[in-house]
Amino acid sequence: MMNNMKRVQHREKNVTSVRPIVEPAPQNVKLEMDKCVSCDKETPYPKILHIGYRCYYMEGVGQLCKECYEKIYK
Repeated sequence: MMNNMKRVQHREKNVTSVRPIVEPAPQNVKLEMDKCVSCDKETPYPKILHIGYRCYYMEGVGQLCKECYEKIYK
C-alpha cells in the first residue's frame, strides 16, 4: 500500500475503501482560500483541497458558501 493512503472502514456497509491522507500544510505556508462563486465571500476551504473533502461544492458550478448554498438549494 502507498504511504499516502489509509484504509477507511465504512459504518453503514461492510466495505473498506482506500483514501488519500490529507496532511495539514506547514504553519509557515499561507494557503489561498477558495471564494464563493455566488457572493465572492471567502470560504473555509483552501483552493488545494480536493472537492471530495469540501461541503457546499457543486460540480460544474464551483464552491459556494453555506449561506448561498442554503439560499439556492433549500
